[in-house]
Amino acid sequence: MNQIRLETLVKEKMLRASYLISVFLISVCFSGCAAMIFQSTPNKPKEISFGATEAEISNRFGPPIKSNRMEPSTLAQNLGKSDPSIVIMNFNGLVVSTAVFQFKGRLDSKARAGQAGFDSFMTLGLSELFLIPKALWERTIDEDLELTVWFSASGQALAYQWRQHKTK
Repeated sequence: MNQIRLETLVKEKMLRASYLISVFLISVCFSGCAAMIFQSTPNKPKEISFGATEAEISNRFGPPIKSNRMEPSTLAQNLGKSDPSIVIMNFNGLVVSTAVFQFKGRLDSKARAGQAGFDSFMTLGLSELFLIPKALWERTIDEDLELTVWFSASGQALAYQWRQHKTK
């Protein structure tokens, strides 16, 4: 009698252990799916090429919502010192004006993908129940974006910066 009870007890323990191992393996296998979805979303629109004119950029993104003359003019390399998110294409160019364009699109999602991967790893994949639908939803929605471009006296783009449009 004790032998049968011991065998039953061992079988129950093994069954529980196999369930726990199965749940662990499934959660580990599915961890990272949301991060991959975030990485597969379209990144920021095509880069602004060096020498692009304001007219060419306006054709792609529409007319600027704001355009300013810079007084005094400054070197393009000085722009990156104040804000490292500014992409400088010509360090020696003299910036004389700026234009801000507003449009809908998606910004680079590496930070979102990294955060989703970290969250998934730290919860052994359990956060994927929330993160996968969130990633799919965010993939379908365009954000309001702003593109600021700094131009030379000849009207060529010297630097640019992408960012989300902040509503007032």
